[in-house]
Amino acid sequence: MTVPPAASVRRECNPYVAGAKPAKTRQALIERYARKILDGKGLRDR
Repeated sequence: MTVPPAASVRRECNPYVAGAKPAKTRQALIERYARKILDGKGLRDR
């Protein structure tokens, strides 16, 4: 079974986003990285 690229990216981003304490910050991070996650790119990918 192969893992779709977006699933592995979500696992990479989850601790980063969940580590932000204020809900406003978490929401901003989600909005900032949503397109990259859906495209299967990691936080450090360009």
